Amino acid sequence: MKPTCTQRSWRYYTGVNQPQAKREYLSSRHCIKTLAKQLFPQYAHIPLTRWQSVFDEQEKALQLYIDGQLLDVNVVISHSHGHIAVAMTQGQQSLLGLDIEKRDANRRFAKLAAHFYPEVEARDIGNDVDTFFRVWTLKEAYAKAAKQSISTLLSQPILPLLERFPAQVYCQPWRQFDLSLITAKAEVELIDLVLTTAGE
Repeated sequence: MKPTCTQRSWRYYTGVNQPQAKREYLSSRHCIKTLAKQLFPQYAHIPLTRWQSVFDEQEKALQLYIDGQLLDVNVVISHSHGHIAVAMTQGQQSLLGLDIEKRDANRRFAKLAAHFYPEVEARDIGNDVDTFFRVWTLKEAYAKAAKQSISTLLSQPILPLLERFPAQVYCQPWRQFDLSLITAKAEVELIDLVLTTAGE
């Protein structure tokens, strides 16, 4: 069983960062603001210092403001081993889920699969590191799109869940990482940047 997804790209940023949480936080916020300026060209002239991102605990969502005005946008962040990915689409209620994970053949992924995944999924993965991480990123992305806890999804086969989900699924390897995106949008775009600054 090798989950297959349409080999398409999507709109996301990735940046190589210092391991410190503060640096990662600043980099992700810089990516969000920069990406939003492209998604909303009418606001491209507004300096990044006038954009603000705030995590709403009640809505469990990252919200983006310009001069205190809330934008109608859905933002999802993922990070792995010093890299961040940001997906963004117009419409706060639109389906959107994203995950990035570093593929690491040295991890005891077969044991992890046997522990977390349903028996049939773990058996089909076997010793295939790429499939293990593809299943993992799909489950993480699905959890974010469905606004469910990942702990409730690990024990469920991912393919039947995706078949019943009203969304597009995009997957691809990127460098030594695996990325999965779930969105209601039919058209997606990839943006790849290495950050040189996150201070604005």
